Amino acid sequence: MSEYVVDTCILAGANHNGPGEAFPFLRLLMKILHEHRICVDTEREILNEYGENAYKGYSGEWFKNMQRAAKISYVKKTIGKRQRKDLIKLKFDPDDIKFVATAHVCGKRIVSDDSDYSDTIAAYLLEKMGIRIFHSNSELL
Repeated sequence: MSEYVVDTCILAGANHNGPGEAFPFLRLLMKILHEHRICVDTEREILNEYGENAYKGYSGEWFKNMQRAAKISYVKKTIGKRQRKDLIKLKFDPDDIKFVATAHVCGKRIVSDDSDYSDTIAAYLLEKMGIRIFHSNSELL
């Protein structure tokens, strides 16, 4: 059982896309529910973003099921000043640093289809922080 940080865009994709377009997101969320855990920060930044964008529809039910199954790890996120500075210099969205900082201490895996996770960013995260990026069409480990 692996731990993942799930970007809000995955939850929103399961709710807002048409039936055919939502399938990769739904498949991914079901796999996480049945085989893995998720990580969120104790400061509630990720949960607050989920609440603003993705607590309705299928994603809301999925999250409730994750809670019921006790498959959520709450961690104090951390990221070094240098790493934060490097990510911003690489044009990474500062609002998404919470996902990286959470993955840094829990799971070392982020699931996101956000364009912020470019090849350059993904390479930096893997090389400097050991964090792997997965997309909605990826096979999870």
